[in-house]
Amino acid sequence: MFNYKFRNKLIPFNKNTMNFNVNNKKNNYVGLNLVNPKEICDFIRDKEGILDFIIKTHILIKEHFPNAELYLKLHFDPEYDEPVCKLLTHIINDENTSYENECIYDNMLSEFFNLESFYSHFRDDYSIIIGLNP
Repeated sequence: MFNYKFRNKLIPFNKNTMNFNVNNKKNNYVGLNLVNPKEICDFIRDKEGILDFIIKTHILIKEHFPNAELYLKLHFDPEYDEPVCKLLTHIINDENTSYENECIYDNMLSEFFNLESFYSHFRDDYSIIIGLNP
């Protein structure tokens, strides 16, 4: 288990359960459910700051989709000679219709792109997607 510091708070991360939680300003929890945890841990190990970006993104998503399930999955693109990977957060929200989810998602994207501008060096490594099971 290790702790990750975020806004002067320590966030426990347990490699055995591969799940960690962050208290946000509303005292809600933002859980990071890892689909392929070993691959994700290996992928983010040498990317200083990406975990901070992911956590901030998940807090942003929870502000727009408070009851959504969030899954973090490392996707591999087999079409390239060398393995190309991208980390995606899948937003699964069954409370709204697809159209309502898309509208909320479109409104949220401008905030995500603003956040992403501070982490532009991770643009090819991490993104978000709605409505697709991981």
